Amino acid sequence: MVALRTGELFYLCALLLHRAASSFVDLRTIDGLLFSSFHEAACDFGLFDNGNEGFLTMQEAVECFRTSSQLQFLFTQIILEGYPAMPLWLEFRHRISEDHSMFPINENLAFDYSLQKIAQHLSYAGRSLTDFGLPNPTIHSAEIEKELLFLAEN
Repeated sequence: MVALRTGELFYLCALLLHRAASSFVDLRTIDGLLFSSFHEAACDFGLFDNGNEGFLTMQEAVECFRTSSQLQFLFTQIILEGYPAMPLWLEFRHRISEDHSMFPINENLAFDYSLQKIAQHLSYAGRSLTDFGLPNPTIHSAEIEKELLFLAEN
């Protein structure tokens, strides 16, 4: 897996996944036109015509069976690079929260735990969930969480 933030390397790998080439020049040549970068070639080839690199990166990570913690970190890196957070969150929140949903808690509580971890990753970059339009997690005391677990089981 190659992260989106690696720039040209990301686009090089994307091209290699979709077409054969005998050289780097051959890989940057689409329909007889030589492009100056792998990014331009990948866009012309139709791989990223909608600016969907962040989505494709998350999708690849999910398909490679990355853990929820890895997905949370990757999600943070992708939105820090400028990809819209809410569409990505809505699409992948179940996989991002999978570690927490294994316990007998409700789905929203699992999402809250994941959002707390994402908020922690964002704080290292001096950012917050609200900077990206993401919902703030509901923080419960340990006693309330025990009650919620009891109610979920019954």
